[in-house]
Amino acid sequence: MEIENLNDRFQIQDKRFKSPFIVKSKCPECRVEVVKDMRDDYIGYPLVNKPFDIHFYHECDDDNEHEWNESVILRVRLEAAPSGDES
Repeated sequence: MEIENLNDRFQIQDKRFKSPFIVKSKCPECRVEVVKDMRDDYIGYPLVNKPFDIHFYHECDDDNEHEWNESVILRVRLEAAPSGDES
């Protein structure tokens, strides 16, 4: 068997794509770490193999709100499974 991964861009046709990722980012203003669990949160119609933004938000003690984006790339690969792998 031979598999060729083309790395072309394509869109996952899922309005709320939940995935097994945890993304952490520090607020650029106050350095507080914000954690997004993408199993609970979601990516809307993600483009695969193309950068897109994940939005972060938190409230500070002084009633200020901080918002920022982090750029990420979702990659998909198809690989041959080892023989005997039934998972």
